[in-house]
Amino acid sequence: MNESVRPSMLALRSLKAICPDHLYEEIEGDLIQKFNQDVKNFGEKRAKRRLLWSVIRFCRPGIVLRNKFSIEINKLPMFRNYLSTAARIFVRQKTYSLINILGLSIGLAASFLIFIYIQDELSYDRFFSDAEKIYRVGITEKFNGNEISYTENSSPLADAMHNEIPEVV
Repeated sequence: MNESVRPSMLALRSLKAICPDHLYEEIEGDLIQKFNQDVKNFGEKRAKRRLLWSVIRFCRPGIVLRNKFSIEINKLPMFRNYLSTAARIFVRQKTYSLINILGLSIGLAASFLIFIYIQDELSYDRFFSDAEKIYRVGITEKFNGNEISYTENSSPLADAMHNEIPEVV
């Protein structure tokens, strides 16, 4: 390794912290070798950035947690236990359970309806190729002291706007 250009100590310390002990030496050697190649090809600053990026990409759960510890979780008995506990509570406290289920159902239904409404509003006229140039004209009128708003516009309004406002296409 060229002594004048050294790899980033932050990157190597981070690698040591997350890498399994039995793999560290080999991975560090590969990264330093790639760093030296990058110094020749790209320069010192870019090589250090690429080394740090390689260490960050190394931070995947499958690699970081490999052989550190293993937890055996048997999910089926745990799920069965949750279901039996919930069933016992539903049988014992029927009114409370009914209120909880109704509240959850109403909340989920309201959330889905709000989501669908917002999605519909955001997709208005998006099928046109130049949708960002389309505007909806709304008219507000006062009639007997009450304000009335509507967006239904006729063709004469479009012609009048096109003739009187030069920016309208």
